[in-house]
Amino acid sequence: MAAPPPDIPRNPGINRVWAVFLAVFGAISLFVAGLLATTNGIPLWVGALPAGLAIGLFLLAWRVYLRPSKSGAALTFEKDALTLDITSALHAPRHYRIGWADLREIHLVKGGYGAGGLGFLLTHEAAQRLGLIQPTTRAAAPDLLVGRNIATPRHSFALPDEQVVARLTEAAETVGYQVTRKTHREFLVVGKTVFEVARKEDM
Repeated sequence: MAAPPPDIPRNPGINRVWAVFLAVFGAISLFVAGLLATTNGIPLWVGALPAGLAIGLFLLAWRVYLRPSKSGAALTFEKDALTLDITSALHAPRHYRIGWADLREIHLVKGGYGAGGLGFLLTHEAAQRLGLIQPTTRAAAPDLLVGRNIATPRHSFALPDEQVVARLTEAAETVGYQVTRKTHREFLVVGKTVFEVARKEDM
């Protein structure tokens, strides 16, 4: 059996997006401070307030830019499974160990300005085992009505989308599974590609 491919680490530069936002707001505050400073009849201390805010935002943006991000997602490949670790500033860390037999589809959603995500559609049994759905959920329920999908934003990984899918395909090949493109649909500015995961002898 071939060795699994290298793991996919989390994107260490997610904080840079927040740093850009902070810098933009700092520039706006500095612009407001300049307008107030050149307006007659307004005390200087009034203009000093947005100027101080701008300096604070610039310093915070620089600190955020230099710090490695704790948010993101990482994929670890094993002989018979893959492990997805998701960390976020808004949620507790999530850890999913997904066997290849538990994986039905991989969804890649691309939108404008980097929007979209990578999702994994699981079997009903796997979703129940991982705590995504309750034991009382009907197995025949439509996929959209039950939590059988684990998703993370596209920018969570350190690699581009195509390389993530290629590495998933390579990992599947090493254990006798195959990842094949099933459908591709465009919804205005968003495109969704579905890859089917199945054992080679079942295809």
